[in-house]
Amino acid sequence: MGQITNPQPDVYLITGGVCNTYLLSGERLTVVDPGSYRAAELAFGLIQEICRANGGHSSRPIDITCTHFHLDHFNGVDHLQKLTGASVILNDQVKQFLNGRRMPLPLPHRILPLLPLRKQMDHVIPRWENIKHSRDEVRPSLFWPRIKAEVNSWIQPESFLPGREDWKMIASPGHSPDSVCLYNVGSKTLITGDTIFNLDSRPWFHPFVQDKISARETRRRLKELEVSALYPGHGWPVQGGNLMAKALGPRRRN
Repeated sequence: MGQITNPQPDVYLITGGVCNTYLLSGERLTVVDPGSYRAAELAFGLIQEICRANGGHSSRPIDITCTHFHLDHFNGVDHLQKLTGASVILNDQVKQFLNGRRMPLPLPHRILPLLPLRKQMDHVIPRWENIKHSRDEVRPSLFWPRIKAEVNSWIQPESFLPGREDWKMIASPGHSPDSVCLYNVGSKTLITGDTIFNLDSRPWFHPFVQDKISARETRRRLKELEVSALYPGHGWPVQGGNLMAKALGPRRRN
């Protein structure tokens, strides 16, 4: 079952896929992380509802973007593009993986410390069987997905999304080399993908990292942001004051 909520005027949260999918409203409609066919269908239904609320049609352009090139965040992109005719806008860093380079995997010694947290993370880490059955054609690997969609725009991190002056793409490597967050400077809203999730009702920097040094630098830079609403790729949104100063690393428990 899918669920659509509208936690703030310009952000819709779509659950029911393998990760959180978001729709950003405004003069353009931007879908973030359609990670499965189910998420793509739900996003398409929401777009239709928004169009009906505007007299049955909408001239607003539709875009699709992703926080990183992992299967559970990317798997519905091609389907949603076919349903809507949307433009696909991606971080320029994804090019290297589309050109044949494989996404590097986290080393075993970086995975083992997660085992004590595994039970607590059951509600935020998607199970493989859910990813595998999220569409009618199984992709070969969580870390080496394929893409059939046409990419319309490549943008550099630290740039605003095309046609939008409200949402900025911020590089946040660590979990993967191409990870990005989306930040709304006006509303102090941060969409984090897998850079940060919600564990124990507060923001946690994701402990499952491919590059520890990059992850440390990402934590340092993001903690300088003023954030009052945080929307993770997995887990429920977190709202409140000074969220990034309160965000925890994977080994801190208090």
